[in-house]
Amino acid sequence: MKRLFLFALLCWAFASGYAQEKKYSTFYYQRATLFEALPVSSKDIVFLGNSITNGAEWAELLRNKRVKNRGISGDVCMGVYDRLAPILKGKPAKIFLLIGINDVNKGASADTIANHIGQIVRKIKSDSPRTKLYLQSVLPVTDEFGMFKGHTSRWRMVPEINRQLQELARRKGRHISTFIRISWTERPER
Repeated sequence: MKRLFLFALLCWAFASGYAQEKKYSTFYYQRATLFEALPVSSKDIVFLGNSITNGAEWAELLRNKRVKNRGISGDVCMGVYDRLAPILKGKPAKIFLLIGINDVNKGASADTIANHIGQIVRKIKSDSPRTKLYLQSVLPVTDEFGMFKGHTSRWRMVPEINRQLQELARRKGRHISTFIRISWTERPER
């Protein structure tokens, strides 16, 4: 009877582990764990964002060993927020933040995306007030390559998100060093 009880308890524990839905992708957790082991210092420049950030060797391209790539492909605003602690612990000199397009893909509204980015801004400034923050506009998308339908089908949101981010930068002027606008307001030509 004791064995049966232990077996049932083990099965329940195993099954409940599988039943829990992960908040983010396996790749997210792998990269976030790696980033926890890689220190950030007060002299560093952190590039923080999604696949656009993840996909480049920024330190080599910019010829600056102080540049740290903290991009995770597929990341969303709250994914960035959830992994700020190890970055902010180092009180980096600068953070370049580019995030939001994957939230578009997941169905978030322009207001929600702008609000989540606002939360990231407030967290950076409360935990590392001397860090210069460079808030980048959400990059535009096109269906020219027939890929990323979740992004491209909602392309009209991007200018509205960027308008709200520009307003956020204006309101939070003392918190945001620069708003970098790289966008268009009309549908791109093919």
